[in-house]
Amino acid sequence: MDQRRKFVRLETTGKVIYSLKPGTTERKEAILQDISISGARVISDEIITTDREFSIILQIPGINHGLSGKATVKWQRRITEQMFDTGIEFVHMQEADRKALVSFVRESAGRIDDQRKYVRCPLEAEIKYKLLSQGKDVTKNCNSIDISVSGLKLFMKEKLEKGTQMRIEFNLPGEKNLIVADCVVVAWSKSAPEEMFVTGAEFIDISEENVEKISKYVKAKLAIIE
Repeated sequence: MDQRRKFVRLETTGKVIYSLKPGTTERKEAILQDISISGARVISDEIITTDREFSIILQIPGINHGLSGKATVKWQRRITEQMFDTGIEFVHMQEADRKALVSFVRESAGRIDDQRKYVRCPLEAEIKYKLLSQGKDVTKNCNSIDISVSGLKLFMKEKLEKGTQMRIEFNLPGEKNLIVADCVVVAWSKSAPEEMFVTGAEFIDISEENVEKISKYVKAKLAIIE
């Protein structure tokens, strides 16, 4: 297998069932954001000590059984007072489950068009948005989780239906001028803990200048050299 496959991160839905206390039946859930052969990003509602090993069961649409293993938290960043963007690394997995995960990543990665618009990186920023169906004067706030030149992943208080259009404004770190996307289509919105929602938003009207700013930001964060 191409060693680079290990680092391909696939945006996906699903959840991680985990237990921090060995020998107990206490289970908690985290919302799966993306996954690779080596680890995953999830939304969790608690601080988990980094490098602490714990049990997990991955539930991924497209795989008809839970994948069991052990993982550790490598990093966490706060999204809200009660929610955390969390990076986990797999340290052990049953051989059959590991093969199922490798197969899933291989097949899914093969379907992705090899364009930079699918490459995304973390972005922690306050987003101001207006639902076009509610008029231009109703402004709401949410937070971003990550970004690519094709869209954003948002953490918000309301569930938006697929096809909802909205106008957003935000600043990239170190940038004074606002990024404005005149119209964004919500691709999906899924429940998260604490009655919050993770929402995928796709740009449908954004200036070339702003696309270039986002592209430079993503490449810099991921150390992409062309």
